[in-house]
Amino acid sequence: MAASDLINLSGLIDDAKCFALVRQHRWPEGVCCPVCGSSAVIRDGHDDTQPCRQRYRCKTCSGRFDDLTGTVLAGHHQPLRVWVLCLYFMFSLTTFWASTLAARGLVLPRRAAWYAKPAVTFSDALAAVRRQLWTAQAFSTSPNARDMATIPRALLDSLTEAACYPA
Repeated sequence: MAASDLINLSGLIDDAKCFALVRQHRWPEGVCCPVCGSSAVIRDGHDDTQPCRQRYRCKTCSGRFDDLTGTVLAGHHQPLRVWVLCLYFMFSLTTFWASTLAARGLVLPRRAAWYAKPAVTFSDALAAVRRQLWTAQAFSTSPNARDMATIPRALLDSLTEAACYPA
């Protein structure tokens, strides 16, 4: 990982730096319209409630959009720095937990029929953490044995495997 790929945590506390980070990762080649894909866009003021949130207007389709339009963060009222910090800490926690699972040999690269992965990815790590959480006895929902349905272990393992990996 190059030093330029690293994110300075202290910079994520500042709204302006958070929006700059979003712009940098969303549009590495420059801002483009999410509707028509044109790069012919102009700045069109700022959001009324979040002054660091840049608005744009597309010269090609006349569409209006901002830094978060079309993302999962659009439409939320929490400041962007809150979302970015939450995502950062969730990523860190998952990575830490997965590293402890990997030390016990519980994180393996998922095999696919069409290619072999030589190394563990974040998707593999996230699946291992989910599997650990979902198979824990603390999450058992059946109050007693009469409510339990017995299914073959291989089927349960296949269903758990499918549910642990993101779609």
